[in-house]
Amino acid sequence: MKSTQNNRNEPEAQKQQEKPKSEWQMPERAQIYVTPGAQKSIDDARQSGEPLKVSKESPPAGSEKRTPTPPPRRPQPSTGTGTGKKKKAPEKVTVIDAVLGELRDRFHLMRLGIQFNSEDLWRGVICGLLLVLFAMLQTTFFVRFAPFSKIPDLMLIFVLAIGVYEGEKWGSVTGLVAAFVIQSLGAGADTPHLLSLIYMPVGCVAGLLSKYYLRHTLPVKALFVIASALLRSVVTLITAIFTVNAPIEVIALKIVLPEYLSTVVMSWLPFLLVWASFRHFHKTRAERTDRLAE
Repeated sequence: MKSTQNNRNEPEAQKQQEKPKSEWQMPERAQIYVTPGAQKSIDDARQSGEPLKVSKESPPAGSEKRTPTPPPRRPQPSTGTGTGKKKKAPEKVTVIDAVLGELRDRFHLMRLGIQFNSEDLWRGVICGLLLVLFAMLQTTFFVRFAPFSKIPDLMLIFVLAIGVYEGEKWGSVTGLVAAFVIQSLGAGADTPHLLSLIYMPVGCVAGLLSKYYLRHTLPVKALFVIASALLRSVVTLITAIFTVNAPIEVIALKIVLPEYLSTVVMSWLPFLLVWASFRHFHKTRAERTDRLAE
């Protein structure tokens, strides 16, 4: 049995010995250099069954295969975990620090949210100067040189003009400020104490009507003056009935009517000054550019 097994294994061993080895299976694969002509000779020899002869001569100059040089490594960013550097311990945040930080952020956002418009700032300055001017005229000049022997209510017409030209917001704010100013200064002995309460509604209503319903024409402005002066006369009449010991006919003829006429006659002055002071803000961008070019 053993002899037969050996006989069977002999041809297989011979086949394995006769099978040509590839150049990578040879121990001398690092010194083998095959040219195209040599490769053809090797193939012919393998087909004819002739044994291969490998020479271990040194390859010709210039035939060495150059190994590609590896690309240089990119410098990696330092993580700061060197041996010489120590990691900082995380700071402990207390409740007070968190609250203070939140307050600082809120204050910063609030400060950024406040935006000042240069035109609105100039409007406020001009409006304040005009208010002081008409308050001084009403309490000083027209006390001695009043038409129809009654002081005209220039502050009322001034608030009305601001509402007509600048809108309901400016009219309301100006009316509120004018009420405090004229009440603190006083416009005369016969001036009603509650008269300043009508300034703010007059400025607001005039601004709304002129902005959404009526145009800036002379009849419309005259209508505003007549209506606002009539409202003031009604307040004056009601106040005089409770303060003056006289018949209602005398109050109407001696107090209410002269005051009404004086206010209507001098209404052109506040309208003119307000229009001249604020007309620059109502120009379009093209008109302002043409003005600067001239």
